[in-house]
Amino acid sequence: GPNTGRAGLATPKLSAATLDSVETEGSRKQPVFIAEILDDDSVIEFYEDFSHLAFGDSRGKVYKTCQALKYRTKEAAEAAAAMEVTPQRDPRKSILSSRVIRIDGEHGISKIEKDGKVNCRYCWTIKRDVFDIPMLIVMN
Repeated sequence: GPNTGRAGLATPKLSAATLDSVETEGSRKQPVFIAEILDDDSVIEFYEDFSHLAFGDSRGKVYKTCQALKYRTKEAAEAAAAMEVTPQRDPRKSILSSRVIRIDGEHGISKIEKDGKVNCRYCWTIKRDVFDIPMLIVMN
């Protein structure tokens, strides 16, 4: 019947997490959820902090460290593919293998953790109205 309690539209299927622009019907870039760019442990801590602030400590703040996953844009992946066809240094002159030398020089990846994650820090608070109902999450 007309009053079944069901929503008229289904929830859209989420695509894989990339930072490339995803074109849709309206040719608009789609947002990336924070849970898509954090590692598993950081996502769990993030939502635990959220539930603590939203339902427990009404005036609290969170300052935490997390690990964000390193994604490559389409341009960076193409540049990496172009680097593979260029000749590399002789691996016998180094204690590192040729693969490690190639990865180490690519896009400053040597400054990132070896597991492809970047250490980050976030802080956030929840702003509430006069009735102490959450109305805004402020996050940096």
